[in-house]
Amino acid sequence: LASRINRFQIHYMKNKDIEMKIEKGKNFNEETNELIRKKFYSQFSNDNKLIINYVDKIEPAKSGKYKMIINDLSETTKE
Repeated sequence: LASRINRFQIHYMKNKDIEMKIEKGKNFNEETNELIRKKFYSQFSNDNKLIINYVDKIEPAKSGKYKMIINDLSETTKE
């Protein structure tokens, strides 16, 4: 998948949906999209919804580093 995806970011949202941002690589194709979905649903419950957003660029955090995972669920468990 290295030549198909330049960068990705996973966002665990409060409603338990999971958003995946993907910067497409030069060899990205529909087969890549299907592989991602199949792998996701083999690892997660069908209660989780996968939302894939294809973006031109994933912006770094204020620190300048790229966050691979953003987790809003940890905030809801503290309440």
